[in-house]
Amino acid sequence: MSSPFAARPVDNLGHATHPALHLRDARDAHVVFEAVRLGILPLITRRLTASEREQLASGNVFVWEEAEHKQVGGLERWTDGRRWSQSRMRGDYLFYEEKIETTPEEKEAKAARRARRTLDPFAAPPAPIRRQDRPSKPDGLTKQTYSTHVHTRRGEPPRKWHVVAYFSGDDYTRLPVVENYEYLRNIRVPEGIFTSAKGNIARFGRVLEDADSHEPPHAGRDYHDWTPAPWALTSPVIRGVPSVDRPMSSSSSSSSSATLRTSSQYSVGQHRPSSAMGTLPRLATVVPVGPLTPPASPMHPTSPGSGPGSYKPLTAEDRRVLNSFRLAL
Repeated sequence: MSSPFAARPVDNLGHATHPALHLRDARDAHVVFEAVRLGILPLITRRLTASEREQLASGNVFVWEEAEHKQVGGLERWTDGRRWSQSRMRGDYLFYEEKIETTPEEKEAKAARRARRTLDPFAAPPAPIRRQDRPSKPDGLTKQTYSTHVHTRRGEPPRKWHVVAYFSGDDYTRLPVVENYEYLRNIRVPEGIFTSAKGNIARFGRVLEDADSHEPPHAGRDYHDWTPAPWALTSPVIRGVPSVDRPMSSSSSSSSSATLRTSSQYSVGQHRPSSAMGTLPRLATVVPVGPLTPPASPMHPTSPGSGPGSYKPLTAEDRRVLNSFRLAL
């Protein structure tokens, strides 16, 4: 039994690359691209006219080449004169839902903006309705797109091709696929001709992941002299509490380095984490029980008689002077 579809494409395909075809995955798109490269299917090299835009139907497939600065044989962008939702990634394709053209609210807002601009050119215009807030068209189309880089000749930069396919509702289940057309199902796509345009995005994402996996170098000459507090190294990990073991800025490290070095002389390192997770170390193991000795300053060296043992209690005259400053409540 012969196939219900022609063995060769009809001579008049209208304004589309293919009039009735459903693309399921990247392989189907590559088959269509190869058919265009071999001249079996036409490449769209111009914008659609107003009448062609109105004739868009479910199953239409367009392959067009992206070109910058209106180069001959290419388009800067694809325009079909319809409003679409934001793109959604499903499998290998980006999908767009058709939205209604203009709502009554948009018409009123547009008239209000025009009137306000006439009365007060410097007044701030009201915020327009966002695209995602626009209702979907009841009998609208769904657009799916896919892009590829085409390597035609060695030594030449690749060309960028796009495929745009339209369908409505669930009729894609009734549309023909590549295997239904003999001139498409017999096509064998050679290796290395088509590469996904998403490869650049994937490589860029890997660069970001590599950058996030390595800590950036810390600036400041005081970082190497910084030593974390001993209890920050020996205290148990507590869930929900961020770690305090991180370098301080260069502006604060110089002022606190002496304090950090002084605190390291106490026997805090002898603390052992408790067997129960989530318990804090005893205060006695973190703060020394004895009197703290202030760090020696190069500007004010400690004299032999100025240690902790040279402290003298207040005299009776000192207490009388202090009591005279107290306010009676």
